[in-house]
Amino acid sequence: MKIAIYSSCGNGAESERMASYHFLPTRASEWDRISKMFPEHEFRVYFGFQGGATIDEDGYKILEKAKNVPYTVIPFEYTIDEIAELIAADSPDVAIAFSTPSIPYDWGAVRNSLIAEKLREKGIKTIAHNTSLSEEAFEKHKINKRLRELGFNIPEGIFINKGIYDANLKNAGIVKNVYREYVKQRIDKLPLPVVIKNDAGAGSVGFSVAYTTEEALKTLDIDNSGVDLIVEKMIKGIIFGVEIYGADGDYGFKGPIIFSPDENGVTDPFASVKYGPVKNDAFNVSKLKNDLLRMAKELEFCGSMQIDLMYSEGNWYIIELNPRFSLMAMIVSAIEDKDLFQNYLEPALPGINKDLPASEQKYALDFKTLVYNEETITNVCRDFNCIKSAMRFRLAEGDKTEEYTEITVGGFNTPEDLISEIKKMREMYPQIVSEAVLNNTTKIINYAENYTGVKKEIES
Repeated sequence: MKIAIYSSCGNGAESERMASYHFLPTRASEWDRISKMFPEHEFRVYFGFQGGATIDEDGYKILEKAKNVPYTVIPFEYTIDEIAELIAADSPDVAIAFSTPSIPYDWGAVRNSLIAEKLREKGIKTIAHNTSLSEEAFEKHKINKRLRELGFNIPEGIFINKGIYDANLKNAGIVKNVYREYVKQRIDKLPLPVVIKNDAGAGSVGFSVAYTTEEALKTLDIDNSGVDLIVEKMIKGIIFGVEIYGADGDYGFKGPIIFSPDENGVTDPFASVKYGPVKNDAFNVSKLKNDLLRMAKELEFCGSMQIDLMYSEGNWYIIELNPRFSLMAMIVSAIEDKDLFQNYLEPALPGINKDLPASEQKYALDFKTLVYNEETITNVCRDFNCIKSAMRFRLAEGDKTEEYTEITVGGFNTPEDLISEIKKMREMYPQIVSEAVLNNTTKIINYAENYTGVKKEIES
């Protein structure tokens, strides 16, 4: 079977917001591993330059090619129709969308869904979410409405049309903005504190917390992001994530993964860790799995879906849906000892078991370090074979550069084995495993394994 994997949406090297990814093992070696795992299939990757999420490239050129999987560059100026023609020209039996994050607007999945529409019109089976689902997930207030209608817990909140909210500032003929009065009244009814976030933003872009109505209104007034906003009740609880893979009613549940919080109850981007799978059913994991698999069927997922969750006072809340590749994919693949791309391909491969039993899952951990040096990261990967993957990330915005390395370890039979290995790694590479990472690893694992259902916060 000829299988096309396409990733069309990148900001391009010209963009100030193009993130740069460098993976170990390299993307080239992972694609070759896939080819070796499934020799009965032919794979070809179609990609737009985006900084290295799909193949090894820097936004300008390919850095390393797979030996057994051909690459085809999608020209930046190509339209949806032209991209579909490019893929269809090679007569694939199935095409699989591999959507990647885009900053500041996370709309890559929308574009790949549009391409999928064209491929399906040509009679090519395509693993990609339908466009309405991708677009609803992109504009968060829309997917929130659908999920509420399906009976899922969504934080109470209000959608802010920023254009109407600022109408009096742009039109001198408007002397009283009734919409602002409406917004104030609705925020007054929300329990405090509230979170304010971009309706169509990527990650935590535009995220803030307000402890009074006045603070919330001030944040709305000074916001100049150019996008609509959501103001919602801040759910106090523990942060989790889940991934769902599959199509046509056949889905695999991956997780849940628990995130360590900082002293304010949110995720510290550099000291926090991700740990999983959480098997302790005091968290109602079985119910969560059943509910999210129902969601997948109700919304007709087709491909991958990452879901942000909050567990609070015995209830699960849906925070966000991301119909694309997420950095949770690294820990999910480590838990099942899979190649990172394998979960994305399996919905197109007949007879593959998408849901690995909990008894066969190994414990894994994901953490970040400010160390970016390639030689140091290569050395620690050499010295610790528990490291399943490492990602060096760089994002330059104007004169500000953010860079770090995210490391995933896995293959542990017990949580205690995992903690022991992280301690050894800290002894040998203290510049990579900080004391905060080690402490958060111990705390989050102890919390996840010993939770009894009685309300108890993670120690800060």
